[in-house]
Amino acid sequence: MISKGRLKGLSVAFVVAAAVALRAPAAFEAAQSAGDPAAQAASVSQPSLDYEFFKTRVEPIFLKKRSPNHARCYVCHEKSNHPPCESMAGACGILSLEPLSPGSSFWTEEQSRLNFKTVSKLVVPGNPDASMFPMHPLAPEAGGGNQHKAHTGGRQFESQNDPDFQTVVEWIRGQKASGSSGPIKGDAAKGKEIFEENCEICHEVSDQDKVGPGLKGISMKGPHKLSDGTEHKDHSPEVLHKQIVQGGGAMPPVGASFSDKEVDDVIEYLMKL
Repeated sequence: MISKGRLKGLSVAFVVAAAVALRAPAAFEAAQSAGDPAAQAASVSQPSLDYEFFKTRVEPIFLKKRSPNHARCYVCHEKSNHPPCESMAGACGILSLEPLSPGSSFWTEEQSRLNFKTVSKLVVPGNPDASMFPMHPLAPEAGGGNQHKAHTGGRQFESQNDPDFQTVVEWIRGQKASGSSGPIKGDAAKGKEIFEENCEICHEVSDQDKVGPGLKGISMKGPHKLSDGTEHKDHSPEVLHKQIVQGGGAMPPVGASFSDKEVDDVIEYLMKL
């Protein structure tokens, strides 16, 4: 349980870093307006940030219990605990996530788009090293903290090799949810172990249904609708990733329970059934 005093301390410490982050984009835009060739060239070459990749791969990180020593990002950065600066004159923060609806384990489409807008302001597309997110919560000895100030919520990323850190970096560099830079690749053997330990309670690897549908030949199955009306036109790795992470129909979202690598391992296993 985090006390209100602790949360207030987190917000006060974060506001200094927020001021730095807010001034940087303004200075960059001013350089563009003044005709600075370097700034204009950078603007043209910047990749766009992909919303679907953010929603399916980055957003679940905020809900994940990444370490027994840290709270989930959402605990501190949910709006009521970390109000946006435009809503108050005192202590505030610029990473303020939308509150989950009562009984929900993931954000609605509208909420996810608002989160995307908020987080996008904290990155320089194409340049992870210059982006407050994810450099701010990175351990100083791994390259974070210094120019971005210390993260009062602890070292969420001990290393730049952290799988979740790498996912955020991919997004900042312009990775698309469609997998245009390469297909999802996982370890089928590890995926089999994860599936048997966590998924067999609801799914068979045969064509027999259990609580959920049998998954044999899942990659070859045609279009169908889930019980909530969601339509799957195919069963590509991207569709399966979204289904696992966000849920749909009778399946609950389980993205917060597994790393992206573990999800990819399971998908690689499923694609071979």
